[in-house]
Amino acid sequence: MKGCGWTIICLAFLSFLGQVSAGRNPMGPLFWIGVGAYLVYSANNKLKREHEKAKWNQTSVKATRTVEDADRFSNLSKGLSEKDKYAIVGLFAFIQGASSHSAYGAEANTLMREIISSLGLSETDVADNLCRSMAVDPDVIVDGIEKALKGITDSAYIDCLYSKARKMALLSNQNDMVVLVEEIFSDVKRQ
Repeated sequence: MKGCGWTIICLAFLSFLGQVSAGRNPMGPLFWIGVGAYLVYSANNKLKREHEKAKWNQTSVKATRTVEDADRFSNLSKGLSEKDKYAIVGLFAFIQGASSHSAYGAEANTLMREIISSLGLSETDVADNLCRSMAVDPDVIVDGIEKALKGITDSAYIDCLYSKARKMALLSNQNDMVVLVEEIFSDVKRQ
């Protein structure tokens, strides 16, 4: 349809030039230029609508998967103490802060919000806890994270935490962070 529109426009334009140079009424060629322009416009809009529809369908499928993952993740987190939940969030906050890619990236922020909500924590409480933890010795924080992870007996939950932590580390574009996550979880899985 787009090709046909351009063909009509070209032929009508040549006819228009002939009519004007001969001193005749150019309304016929102008009409066909309008028809050709409409065909090109319609073809472009059709492509745009199809692209938006495909994008919408892709987003809705991704959102459905995210909701299912969040439900599964929150079911697995039941039975954790509040201290363990904050330790897990602390690990993810540490990973997220590894670079500007993950600290300011939309995907990393969405992942962090999913983790916080699946643990049943509010973002303001998490922010307050992270601010307080900055005043504590980092070794104490790391020990708390290791203790929390080693205290989890459900291997499916550990695997779920590992996949989310690894994804966050990959979003940081820091190879050292990916290696660190793998080391932490290999120690936890050995227990």
